[in-house]
Amino acid sequence: MLYLHKLLPSLFLPIGITLILVGVGLVLRRRWLCWSGLGLLYLFSTGVVSGKIMGWAEGAGGRREGENLEPASAIVVLSGMLQDRKDAPLGEWSDAVDRFEGGVELYQAGKAPLLIFTGGHVPWRPEDRPEGEILKERAIKLGIPGNKIVVTGKVGNTETEASAVKEILRYAEREKAESKIRKAENSSSRVAGDALLVTSNSPPQSRPQNPEPSTEARPGSLGARHRIILVTSAFHMRRARMLFERQGFEVEPFPVDFQTSDRPTINVLSFIPSAHALAKSETAMREGIGILYYSIIKR
Repeated sequence: MLYLHKLLPSLFLPIGITLILVGVGLVLRRRWLCWSGLGLLYLFSTGVVSGKIMGWAEGAGGRREGENLEPASAIVVLSGMLQDRKDAPLGEWSDAVDRFEGGVELYQAGKAPLLIFTGGHVPWRPEDRPEGEILKERAIKLGIPGNKIVVTGKVGNTETEASAVKEILRYAEREKAESKIRKAENSSSRVAGDALLVTSNSPPQSRPQNPEPSTEARPGSLGARHRIILVTSAFHMRRARMLFERQGFEVEPFPVDFQTSDRPTINVLSFIPSAHALAKSETAMREGIGILYYSIIKR
């Protein structure tokens, strides 16, 4: 299924559309189809078009000040910033390194007691370590305590990342609730014991009854809405926020890794095609396809 999620959108991206139009044009001997395909490829390869599409994907606004954010249950950093290499024990950064830096910045600012990295992993590279494990090692080297960092299991896309984070916080909540119960029961036992010692020489009718342990924190009522600070690339934030909110989270977005400038300019170079501009167009369009898929097909 993951292969289909990664491959099918390619048919609706500029290169895929171009190949289809040119192929059909050659088979049917329709030159206008061939030229249409090449024309679309040119447009999506220019900076002026790719900038507009990426600007839509990133939405309004810019980089937020971490100090102005309200505290949350956890800081969640999505995978997609490392390349695992045998000759680099801690991997090599990609352009999305801002995700890691943003998460570390927020934790060091005291915005949450827990830092969660997702264990990004793809089935066609089974020998690679989950990305979150490497990120945890890097974060520890920067002084973040290891017991404050959690890594999800292996995840292949944003939907499974959201589900894995939910299970982590449910487990943490359950552990916290059970700890409260144990403390309440121990406290009740001590109070009852002290009361028996004090009243051992009193008439029976004056003996206090043993208090029942508190049930306020009993596990089972795990419906609390966790507030998280979500850190991912700006172009990916809209889809990621939607999927995390579907899991019941209250999401505070912290977009990073912006692909568009806050002072855009148009010049002659904006109309010259480049591989970089084409890649930017395809990245933004892939996000649009993902949003449509989860909004219409997989509600």
